[in-house]
Amino acid sequence: MLPRDMEEKSFRCIAQTGLAGALLLAERIRARMDALPRHSGDTAPITVSIGIGIREPATQQDLAGLLGVADEALYRAKAMGRNRVESLPD
Repeated sequence: MLPRDMEEKSFRCIAQTGLAGALLLAERIRARMDALPRHSGDTAPITVSIGIGIREPATQQDLAGLLGVADEALYRAKAMGRNRVESLPD
Protein backbone atom coordinates (compact mmCIF):
# COMPACT_ATOMS: atom_id res chain seq x y z
CA MET A 1 0.00 0.00 0.00
CA LEU A 2 1.39 3.39 -0.92
CA PRO A 3 -0.17 6.35 0.87
CA ARG A 4 0.80 9.97 0.37
CA ASP A 5 0.30 12.53 3.10
CA MET A 6 0.97 16.24 3.49
CA GLU A 7 2.03 16.29 -0.17
CA GLU A 8 4.94 14.04 0.75
CA LYS A 9 5.09 10.51 -0.55
CA SER A 10 5.43 7.63 1.83
CA PHE A 11 4.67 3.98 1.43
CA ARG A 12 3.89 0.89 3.42
CA CYS A 13 4.68 -2.63 2.29
CA ILE A 14 2.31 -5.23 3.59
CA ALA A 15 3.49 -8.79 3.01
CA GLN A 16 1.14 -11.63 2.19
CA THR A 17 -1.81 -9.31 1.55
CA GLY A 18 -3.85 -9.32 -1.63
CA LEU A 19 -5.89 -6.51 -3.10
CA ALA A 20 -8.98 -7.16 -0.94
CA GLY A 21 -6.94 -7.01 2.27
CA ALA A 22 -5.05 -3.91 1.15
CA LEU A 23 -8.30 -2.14 0.25
CA LEU A 24 -9.80 -3.02 3.63
CA LEU A 25 -6.76 -1.77 5.55
CA ALA A 26 -6.50 1.41 3.48
CA GLU A 27 -10.18 2.20 4.02
CA ARG A 28 -9.79 1.69 7.77
CA ILE A 29 -6.87 4.12 7.80
CA ARG A 30 -8.83 6.66 5.76
CA ALA A 31 -11.93 6.37 7.97
CA ARG A 32 -9.94 6.68 11.20
CA MET A 33 -8.19 9.79 9.97
CA ASP A 34 -11.54 11.24 8.91
CA ALA A 35 -12.92 10.59 12.41
CA LEU A 36 -10.09 12.35 14.25
CA PRO A 37 -11.27 15.25 16.39
CA ARG A 38 -10.44 18.68 15.03
CA HIS A 39 -8.41 21.16 17.01
CA SER A 40 -10.36 24.06 18.47
CA GLY A 41 -11.40 26.44 15.75
CA ASP A 42 -10.03 24.28 12.94
CA THR A 43 -12.67 23.62 10.33
CA ALA A 44 -10.40 22.26 7.59
CA PRO A 45 -11.24 18.67 6.71
CA ILE A 46 -8.73 15.91 7.22
CA THR A 47 -8.48 13.97 3.99
CA VAL A 48 -6.47 10.90 3.13
CA SER A 49 -6.04 9.72 -0.44
CA ILE A 50 -4.47 6.29 -0.86
CA GLY A 51 -3.29 4.58 -4.02
CA ILE A 52 -2.69 0.84 -3.92
CA GLY A 53 -0.26 -1.17 -6.00
CA ILE A 54 -0.15 -4.96 -5.71
CA ARG A 55 2.83 -7.05 -6.75
CA GLU A 56 1.89 -10.46 -8.02
CA PRO A 57 4.63 -12.98 -7.14
CA ALA A 58 4.60 -14.65 -10.57
CA THR A 59 5.36 -11.40 -12.42
CA GLN A 60 8.62 -9.67 -13.20
CA GLN A 61 7.40 -6.33 -11.82
CA ASP A 62 10.16 -4.39 -10.10
CA LEU A 63 9.83 -1.89 -7.24
CA ALA A 64 9.81 1.10 -9.60
CA GLY A 65 6.91 -0.41 -11.53
CA LEU A 66 4.99 -1.15 -8.34
CA LEU A 67 5.51 2.40 -7.07
CA GLY A 68 4.38 3.75 -10.44
CA VAL A 69 1.12 1.78 -10.28
CA ALA A 70 0.44 2.97 -6.73
CA ASP A 71 1.24 6.55 -7.68
CA GLU A 72 -1.18 6.40 -10.63
CA ALA A 73 -3.88 5.08 -8.31
CA LEU A 74 -3.13 7.87 -5.83
CA TYR A 75 -3.50 10.57 -8.48
CA ARG A 76 -6.76 8.97 -9.60
CA ALA A 77 -8.02 9.13 -6.00
CA LYS A 78 -7.14 12.82 -5.86
CA ALA A 79 -8.72 13.51 -9.25
CA MET A 80 -11.94 11.81 -8.15
CA GLY A 81 -12.37 14.14 -5.18
CA ARG A 82 -9.77 13.09 -2.60
CA ASN A 83 -10.40 11.34 0.69
CA ARG A 84 -10.69 7.94 -0.99
CA VAL A 85 -8.87 4.72 -1.73
CA GLU A 86 -8.10 3.66 -5.30
CA SER A 87 -6.30 0.82 -7.04
CA LEU A 88 -5.70 0.31 -10.73
CA PRO A 89 -7.18 -2.65 -12.59
CA ASP A 90 -4.82 -5.21 -14.09
